[in-house]
Amino acid sequence: MNNSRRKAIEDVINTLSELSDSIGSVQDEVSGIYEEELEAYQNLPDGIRESEKGDTMTSAMESLESVDSFFADILSSIEDAISSLNEAMA
Repeated sequence: MNNSRRKAIEDVINTLSELSDSIGSVQDEVSGIYEEELEAYQNLPDGIRESEKGDTMTSAMESLESVDSFFADILSSIEDAISSLNEAMA
């Protein structure tokens, strides 16, 4: 591989690394929101937990968990792409 293509791959790797950092930050925010919602839910009286409000909070927490899982999958895929690009440069 020539230096020009190697440099192009390095640029892509750097961009993917920056993207991974950004996604990681967003994932941390989502996790924080989930933790706050969970704490709020746990502090509710049992009667409210079993009401529509409790169901709505549970649904929101499930959605946040799904988003966190999606971000984890994306980050794993980015790591795999970076690894493959590093192999391509070898």
